[in-house]
Amino acid sequence: MSILVRASLLLSLCISFNAFSDEPIRVGALSFASPEVVSQRWQPTFDRVTRDTGIQFNLLPLTPKQLSEFVANDKLDFIIGNALTTVEFKKDFGVSHLLTLVPDQHARPEYAVGSALIARTSLQITHFSDLKNLSLISSDPKAFGGFQIMAGELATHELNLFKDVGKLTFVGFPQGKLLDYIAEGKADIAILPTCVLESAVKEKKIDPGVLKVVLTSPHKDFQCQSSSRLYPSYALSKLGHTDHKLATNIVTSMLSIKAEDMEAKLGRYQYWSTPVKDSHVFHLLKSLNQWPFVTNWDRLAKDAVPWTFAICFILLLGYLHHLRVKRLVVLRTRRYPMRWSNTNPLKKRCLNSRGSFIRPSEYSLLARWHQA
Repeated sequence: MSILVRASLLLSLCISFNAFSDEPIRVGALSFASPEVVSQRWQPTFDRVTRDTGIQFNLLPLTPKQLSEFVANDKLDFIIGNALTTVEFKKDFGVSHLLTLVPDQHARPEYAVGSALIARTSLQITHFSDLKNLSLISSDPKAFGGFQIMAGELATHELNLFKDVGKLTFVGFPQGKLLDYIAEGKADIAILPTCVLESAVKEKKIDPGVLKVVLTSPHKDFQCQSSSRLYPSYALSKLGHTDHKLATNIVTSMLSIKAEDMEAKLGRYQYWSTPVKDSHVFHLLKSLNQWPFVTNWDRLAKDAVPWTFAICFILLLGYLHHLRVKRLVVLRTRRYPMRWSNTNPLKKRCLNSRGSFIRPSEYSLLARWHQA
């Protein structure tokens, strides 16, 4: 009976959704790998939602920069992003956190991802200060586990990842290629999310014993080695313009996915959870000097542009009006020259003021003399 009730509920929700829109729902998935790999991970999940609700989706794998641009221009309805992206988008774009992913082999979703410093097995590192003499590589400064978590970790040790290491290079995506760079000796350290090395060894992309995680921090019930604190994993969020009933449909379906389902296995997760504690994400933002603890000057400058143009346009209209009135005064003064004394200083000023402003009080006097 419960299955029939649930099916009828989802059917009614689906019918109500179709009344809102027939367009596919746009979902932006934060991508640190090739678009094909990202689609293979997330598309089965949304195919499941389509079967449950009838809602059609357009899944868009996007790099961090592309995701920010799409969100800013209202080109998405939902996003799958990391914890930091979710928090950053809340203030500027009205993004609402709906669900948190519980990854495979992690018992606590609020502590599911960190940064790993990966080096060749022969390299010996005992302290973060040793990074001052080494070359580091990362995929992108917006990468969560691949850069930002480690930047925050180093900040607690009074080190700046941009200034206090031997060399820092961003080599782009996919992130898996960074392991090859280290194995080939092109750099000393790769900054990558936790579990990337373990997954590569499991999939036989890297031979065991070639690479290792250095400066490890022990974490209870965490299956991979980490060089940093841990944070929540991926989150599903909706944009401010997205209808709340539509979001309810999708959340209801995704919460029904279990660890043994094909969608969860392909997506490398156990299930989706309601939002979890993320206060430590705010502490990370504070250590990185990002919102909400400092002013977002870039965003403020962008918002100020239309107002600046509007003010300039109003000032221009005012100046043109001043020129028109000034011209009329001069023309009428020349038309009735005998009404004034030749020695009148105001007359001389008006006749010779083509390159300057006339005071408002002088306009009033001129009007009186013209009426005389």
